[in-house]
Amino acid sequence: MERIEKTLLLPLLAAAVLSSASCSDDKEKEPPVRAVNYTIEFTTVSQAVYLGDKYQTGDGNYRLTLTNADGDVLEADLTSVKAPKPSAAMPEAGVYTAAETRRAGTFAPEASSWETVKSGVEVRSANQAGQKTKFAIRAGSMTLAPAASGDGTFTLSGEVTDGDKTALSFSWSGALAFANESGEEDPVVYERLSMVFGDYYPDDYGIAADTYMLRGGNERVELHSQLRSVPAADPAAPLPGDGKYTIDLRSEAGKYANETFTFRSGYISQSGRAAGTYWKTDEATYVATSGSFTVSTVGESWKIEGTLRDDGAEETFSFTYTGKPGFKN
Repeated sequence: MERIEKTLLLPLLAAAVLSSASCSDDKEKEPPVRAVNYTIEFTTVSQAVYLGDKYQTGDGNYRLTLTNADGDVLEADLTSVKAPKPSAAMPEAGVYTAAETRRAGTFAPEASSWETVKSGVEVRSANQAGQKTKFAIRAGSMTLAPAASGDGTFTLSGEVTDGDKTALSFSWSGALAFANESGEEDPVVYERLSMVFGDYYPDDYGIAADTYMLRGGNERVELHSQLRSVPAADPAAPLPGDGKYTIDLRSEAGKYANETFTFRSGYISQSGRAAGTYWKTDEATYVATSGSFTVSTVGESWKIEGTLRDDGAEETFSFTYTGKPGFKN
């Protein structure tokens, strides 16, 4: 009899164990209970900086801080493609997920967080009014997208968590521009001139250097300059000598520079016209107040290349020309 009872009990015990295991599995599959789910709308970009390839992964680092009138703060450490032009750096639109790889399309959880003064979490039940609590973001995603209005603004929204019991749903929209703090400069983009010509004045005004009145340009821009150089090796086919030419600021008062390998700075004459070294487009005329250029012989060709700047207008002009210019004596 005892043997029969044991035989009958074994299947019942096994069924109970399986039922208990099944209940345990169901509990493990249930989503974690969160103390609170925050929904915050941010209104202001308090900081947006581009730090270049800060983590040496070949991608670019973009730091963004959002705030609102309630004192809530979101800090996002985004990684996107490295900016080809640091002065106009902008992360690519798309989804950014939490990851410690520091690769494009991710945000760094150890460097991203949010702060809020809102109440509701049991660990902050004793907080004083207005006291902020900071949560590290350890999981989730953010989406950066151009605004649907097409006016050049952006939206940033996301669902993130602290990896424990607190979740945040957030949104922001507005204008976005990242200050370049990477220490990198924009690559020089040279305007290729299609022609260079001018006039040659040996022993001009009795000064030690000969004068070359240079003009050049293409369909978009026109360049004018007055160079002081060494006497032409061939007066019948004069060319400014090889070397680096620097700006002579004394000429801004209308005085002629008298050193070789210099060029006159640009200025606006009393008649209101540009003089000295300047460049102009269909939109505006700019006078050179700083810069330099280099002249060199390349085989049978002559090359001039340099960068000029109108510091008042904050405009820069880089140019290059290789060919056989026509200077007349």
